[in-house]
Amino acid sequence: MNRFLTRFLFPGIITVAAVAGAVVMGRSAESAERETPVTIAPLVEVIEVQAAPAHPRLRGTGTVEPAREATLSPELAGRIVYVSPSLVVGGRVAEGETLLRIDKRDYEIAVRQQRAQVRQAEVDLELEKAFGKVAKQEWELMGNPNGDGRLAVREPQREAAEVKVDSARAALERARLDMGRTAVKAPFNATVVSESVEEGELATKGQVVATLVGTDALWVRVSVPVEYLALLQVPGLGGATEGSPARVVQRLGSRGEVALEGRVIRLVGELDAESRTAQVLVEVEHPLDPPPGELPLLPGAFVEVELTGPEVPGVLAVPRLAVFEGRSSWVVDDEGRLRKRTLEIGWGDDEQVFVTGGLRSGDHVVITPPSPALEGMEVRRADASTPAATVSAAPREPEAAPATPGAKPEPAAAATNDQSSVPKRSVEG
Repeated sequence: MNRFLTRFLFPGIITVAAVAGAVVMGRSAESAERETPVTIAPLVEVIEVQAAPAHPRLRGTGTVEPAREATLSPELAGRIVYVSPSLVVGGRVAEGETLLRIDKRDYEIAVRQQRAQVRQAEVDLELEKAFGKVAKQEWELMGNPNGDGRLAVREPQREAAEVKVDSARAALERARLDMGRTAVKAPFNATVVSESVEEGELATKGQVVATLVGTDALWVRVSVPVEYLALLQVPGLGGATEGSPARVVQRLGSRGEVALEGRVIRLVGELDAESRTAQVLVEVEHPLDPPPGELPLLPGAFVEVELTGPEVPGVLAVPRLAVFEGRSSWVVDDEGRLRKRTLEIGWGDDEQVFVTGGLRSGDHVVITPPSPALEGMEVRRADASTPAATVSAAPREPEAAPATPGAKPEPAAAATNDQSSVPKRSVEG
């Protein structure tokens, strides 16, 4: 019995199973060949852009410099008899304050002498007028019409006396000026950055005794690409009378920052020699008198400057993530297909660009395109099938240097979301 099972039954069972398996596999293959493959459109995340007004913001850097600076020198030589207690390094002085005084006794004597000279010249003139009057009477009595009447009535002598009076009065005025120059005064509100004078010293004419820096205002020179000047208000440019506002910030690391408000006051009349960019001057008023609890802004500080331009209507804010090839984006049309758009970018920052052309309000801009992305490709919008995945954002105020607007249309082709070519230019100062 065992021999029968081994030789005949088991091989038969195996053969039947093999045939049945082959039949099943053949039918499965035929069924697979008859089935139509199902294509699933890729899912993309989009943002619906809406037109809104926005203020361009340009960022730059610069170094704080004095708006007014003066080196003080006495106009006269003499012994210094007074030095103001404020005339020390770091001292604050007010406009018109006397900072030092030179011994003026010699100059007072000179004034008295010139007064005497003036009086003497005036007396001489009075005498000459009297002599001329007498000479005229004598001339008239003599009745000599052929003689030189001017000499006879002493007119040249009178004119010479008048000249001496004028000269004496001018000398007196000069002596008074010299006496007034014995006091050296502050030309404007300032802080003392250097001084080299002591009471009792013998000062010489033209000797530098102190250097002052004005405290009413400081300047920051900021470089701006020439094509972006149209985004700002610069006095004297395009009819503007008031400059764009600016925010000047000095970073202090863990100690916080010094932040003050300023304003563009003028355009420097030449391009930067290295960057070939235009330069604007930003003025910060009263930088050494901050609000209580705040730190002052000092000359020489390296600062960041944010310039705010006038409002631009109808701007579309687009995330930089959605921009490729420098100035292109994908949008999903009403039929659910990808369409490539070439953007006109007005300006941008590190997070988004602000588009002035190439998109319409309400367009669905793709921020996660498929790879590869093709013109006319059918896609599924994330906001249609999975609302939680939709990216939504309203246009916000721009906060960075502008990107160059305008570009020629690109041909439709496969593309990836390459951010390496997205313009992120900043305004360097």
